Amino acid sequence: SVAAAGNVTQSGALAVSGTTTVTAGANNITLDKAANNFTGAVSLTGNNVTLTAANALTLGAISAPGSLTLTAGGIINALNSTVSTALFDLKGGTWSQVNGPLPSFSATDFRLSGGSFLRALSGDGTSVSPLQITDVYGLQGIGSSAVLLGNHYKLANSIDAVGTSSWNPAAGYNIGFEPIGS
Repeated sequence: SVAAAGNVTQSGALAVSGTTTVTAGANNITLDKAANNFTGAVSLTGNNVTLTAANALTLGAISAPGSLTLTAGGIINALNSTVSTALFDLKGGTWSQVNGPLPSFSATDFRLSGGSFLRALSGDGTSVSPLQITDVYGLQGIGSSAVLLGNHYKLANSIDAVGTSSWNPAAGYNIGFEPIGS
């Protein structure tokens, strides 16, 4: 565990077995070395949080009101991770949150710059057991990879997409919700 009164950065790759907890209060956490290896759950509290891992990643509690940027070389297990941030950016890895109840997730600006994003209440993606999408983040994630596009889906409830107008800013304007499969 690390508790800091200032920004948290790293000078070399981290290899951590067991749980990782970093608390920086209103300061930033930047753990962005490509060779980082975390074998246990990673819990982070900071304003702007950047986390990179060479392999799979298990997220614990995440508090990042400014931004949360994630890159992993494998599955990002987020089954119990509540996310509330101004900017969520998945740059690499396979975000996986399936089987409800789902933890809360909110982002003013939601970007899938790389990797794939799966967030569903239940299902396995087959025609017999379609993935049940319950929010706009899971809906946007359908288009994040060819594999996800090939699955079967079902809406579990009505989805409000009003907040997506601020997503994916580019060239001075917000693109918003990107069409699935574009």
